[in-house]
Amino acid sequence: MSSAGRKTVLGALLRDPMGAFGLALVVLFVAMALFAPWIAPADPIKLNVTQKFQPPSLDHLAG
Repeated sequence: MSSAGRKTVLGALLRDPMGAFGLALVVLFVAMALFAPWIAPADPIKLNVTQKFQPPSLDHLAG
């Protein structure tokens, strides 16, 4: 695809409100996938069930 073709497709997406919303949603999902290790660093497989109901502390900020 030529550079002019890409510009017209991107311009058409950005002019249409639903196209702009869809493009923003795709960009958001891609960013979330790329930054997932930093957004949620805890390993869900390594849950400690015995400490599930601990009160809030420095080790368990939300309890």
